[in-house]
Amino acid sequence: MVKISPFQALKYDRDKVSLKKVICPPYDVINHAQREGYIKESVYNIVRIVLPQRKDSTHDYKKAEKDLSAWINKGILKYDPIPSLYVYAQECCINGKNISRCGFFSLLKLDKRGNSGVLPHENVFSNPVFDRANLMKQTRAHLSPIFIIFKDAKAEAQKMLTDITRKAKPESDIYADGSRHKLWPVTDKKLIAKLIKHVNLSQTFIADGHHRFRASMAVKDYFNSKKRRDDGHSHTLVYLASSEDKGLEILPTYRTVKVLPKGFDVEYIRKHLGKYFDIKSISPKSVGKALKSAFKKRESAFVLYYKKKYLLIVLKDKNMIKEIGPKSASLTWKRLDVSILHNLVFKKLLKVKEKIGKARNIYYYKDKNDLVKKVNSGKQKLGVFLNSSTMDDVVKLAKNGEKMPHKSTYFYPKPLTGLVIHKF
Repeated sequence: MVKISPFQALKYDRDKVSLKKVICPPYDVINHAQREGYIKESVYNIVRIVLPQRKDSTHDYKKAEKDLSAWINKGILKYDPIPSLYVYAQECCINGKNISRCGFFSLLKLDKRGNSGVLPHENVFSNPVFDRANLMKQTRAHLSPIFIIFKDAKAEAQKMLTDITRKAKPESDIYADGSRHKLWPVTDKKLIAKLIKHVNLSQTFIADGHHRFRASMAVKDYFNSKKRRDDGHSHTLVYLASSEDKGLEILPTYRTVKVLPKGFDVEYIRKHLGKYFDIKSISPKSVGKALKSAFKKRESAFVLYYKKKYLLIVLKDKNMIKEIGPKSASLTWKRLDVSILHNLVFKKLLKVKEKIGKARNIYYYKDKNDLVKKVNSGKQKLGVFLNSSTMDDVVKLAKNGEKMPHKSTYFYPKPLTGLVIHKF
């Protein structure tokens, strides 16, 4: 059981700045060039706080705190007058399909159990947790929301959110990061209480932001150990979306391999995969169609991109998946395309290593064109296109207490950073 609550958000004063020029996506999808682009848009872009980089690319947490304090003192950022929930709608187009999703921002109470009633589905790594925790400690702020999905079997909460968006004009309405974003502060105490009661009784899952969640827990423990008065550090900022929202889209994350085994070529692929996979060459235009067809048939299929050739590989025998991965893993985990790719295709059959020495050997891409360019340039040697995991996979594995392989889910569109901030 979770405990959520309204809060007085720290927000940009729209009379002093253009909102679309000061927000950005979550920190972990922004590269250096994109960061510089956001800063050129405005010296007050929130990216300066969430990614306070020095010239050597390390993070200057004290500079982030200094900038944030200065912006508050100048009135660039100001607090809302009363505690609110913030309904947040996003609209975008994915592969020709119009998508809309509506959730809301609130605070989540962090308890001693370690999960605060929220089920995770991914493992976390120490470095990103350490980085985000240091930023939170220094700025005393939760800058980017953790994306959480709550079970809403009868879509009751979804109906409440829809009613809010239909009855009033949004406070802000901007187009940024490839999507339209609209925000409605909700101050009605009865409506807030109704939404909170519904969510607090629901089962909840982390969709995105596992590292930020762990960092928030670490920061709570840190300030508690200092015997600090609780001025908000025992809560964190979350974005909640209903499980019944049709705009819950999970996109695939594609893979590339930098170093391939000795003697690797098309014949090597056919020789090592032929026993378990049907293999055929396809045209570039057929990649999406082939994967979509496999998804509908519930087949495990991948498209390998090697030396400007596209090879569709489809698993022949589904019983083969019982042999992959840890013996303790459930069939749901073993059936994941990412599990099959890494444990069967890469590790067992192609002998592709996850690391070469201490250096990573598997890289991740959201955009097909970016992957193709990297492979064509020779910087990466092999590309792999695959289907996304499903919401059903996420829920089942979270309930099992199992963690999905790295980069199994990519929820889109991402909640923007900078629309609302929780300062404690």
